[in-house]
Amino acid sequence: MEEQKPRDIMVVDDDDEMQTLLQAVLRKDGYRVRGVDGGEAAIGRLGLDAAASKASLPDLIILDIMMAGIDGYTLNARLLADARTRNIPVLVLTARPHMRELFISCANIAVFMEKPFDPHVLRSRVAAVLAKRSN
Repeated sequence: MEEQKPRDIMVVDDDDEMQTLLQAVLRKDGYRVRGVDGGEAAIGRLGLDAAASKASLPDLIILDIMMAGIDGYTLNARLLADARTRNIPVLVLTARPHMRELFISCANIAVFMEKPFDPHVLRSRVAAVLAKRSN
């Protein structure tokens, strides 16, 4: 039986403590988790700038809405505008639940969760999104 490589998750949040927490929770399930410090860094890491063909794309993006510089809305618009990234599911994690309506019509939004989050709920939702993507 062929061994599967770990699923790759990108966490885009400008809060270092939140990134560390998310990485610790998700690595328990064997995911490869990359923290990215904000929208600008995510654009570079995803290859939405000049290096588009060389970027390694994640299986899931966990995205904060409120970030300095390029916020979650703008980054998500960039994801949707690029053919390589528009189908990557996005889990929006925010302390501002009233913002949900602004994201509800985006086809790539798989899950919308509030901060603070329950680690067990997060892990189950991530597993469900990735299982659905595998099918």
